[in-house]
Amino acid sequence: MLTKLTHDHTDLFLELKANNPGQWKMGINFETNNSPEEYYKEVLCHAHAYTVGWIEDGKLLSIGTLMEVQQAPSWHLLYYSNIKTHYSNFEKTKGNLVYSELFKESFRRKLGTCLVFTRDDYFTIGSNATAGRMKEKVNSYHDMIPEIKMFTWVDEACIAPNTEPKYEYQRWLMGYKTYPFGFRLRLGTLNQEYRSQLLFS
Repeated sequence: MLTKLTHDHTDLFLELKANNPGQWKMGINFETNNSPEEYYKEVLCHAHAYTVGWIEDGKLLSIGTLMEVQQAPSWHLLYYSNIKTHYSNFEKTKGNLVYSELFKESFRRKLGTCLVFTRDDYFTIGSNATAGRMKEKVNSYHDMIPEIKMFTWVDEACIAPNTEPKYEYQRWLMGYKTYPFGFRLRLGTLNQEYRSQLLFS
């Protein structure tokens, strides 16, 4: 079941992190070096955040967080993770439904711009792979999340390893930290044909 997550779901989040600790290690922890429990309560349940997950048989299979940017009508994908098992994949853990709900929430908030920071070598929404297996993966993910195709996606910035970006909003998105790997900022702008219907109605 798709569920808006609150402090009451902390234990389910901690179980997911114990199952897939690798995603926690590479996560952007904002301005905190705290434990997963503190990160969940202080960041993912922040007043300006919207965190949703898929719960099935008492387990949290996947989780995603939208964080509204206070300086402009935009949002960024703050966090995504899913349970890691021998049978799991994006579709089986309902990651596509979690992503779709984040987009729907952004429309409810009248936010027409999406920002996504990711490692250079990681797939993310709005990726622009053009060949090979990654192209097939990107296309299949985008087919499962129809809202992605409602946006035009461009590379806003490429951040080299162990360096800070030039602009304040980019440093904020990266948690005011540097990382030993490169980052890419993807910017998605809602296409004009949808703006009047979704943002100004």
